Amino acid sequence: MKKLIFITGYYEPFFEAILNEDIETMDLYIQTALDVNKEKSKQFFYSDSNALELAAKKGKVKAATHLCNNGALITQKAFEYACMNAQNIAEEFLKRGFKPTLNAALLFEAVEKNNKKAVHYLLTLGIDYTQKNEKGKKPLDIAIQQKKHEALLGFGECAALFDKKTKKRIEKYRVRTLVGLR
Repeated sequence: MKKLIFITGYYEPFFEAILNEDIETMDLYIQTALDVNKEKSKQFFYSDSNALELAAKKGKVKAATHLCNNGALITQKAFEYACMNAQNIAEEFLKRGFKPTLNAALLFEAVEKNNKKAVHYLLTLGIDYTQKNEKGKKPLDIAIQQKKHEALLGFGECAALFDKKTKKRIEKYRVRTLVGLR
C-alpha cells in the first residue's frame, strides 16, 4: 500500500504521479477529493499547467485518459499541447466531444519546432495553412525558407489537401532535397 503525502494545496506529488503515469497514486489523490482541474500555484515547478495540461504536454496518454475519466476538464491549452506532443491524446479529447479552436499559430509552432507529426495532424484536422504571420509568411513559406525538412515531410504527407500551386511548391522542394540542392 502506498503512503499518501498530502498537505492542503500541495499538488507536487500528484503531478509527479502524472509524469510517472502512476495510476494507483493518482487515484489515492483523486479519492481525497483533490481538484484535478486546479492550476498549480506559481511557486511550484509546473506552474503553467493543470493536471490534464501537464499530461498532454508531456505526452502521458494513460495519465491523460485517467484524468478525463475522473472529471478533468479538457481545455484549449491541453488540446494544443496534445497536438504538439501526443496526437492520440488530442484524438481522445475529440472523441469525448471537445470542440477545439484551430488557430493557425499552432501550425506555425509545429513548423518552427520542425515537428512532422504535429504538422501532419493539424493539416488533417483542417487547420488553415494559408494564414500569414505578422511578416506576411505562410507556414509552408517558413518551412521552405528555414529548411525545416521534417515539417515539410508533414506537408508532403497531406498533399491531397492542397491546391495545385501549393502541391507544386512542396514537390519542387522535395525533388531539390532528393538531389541534394537543399
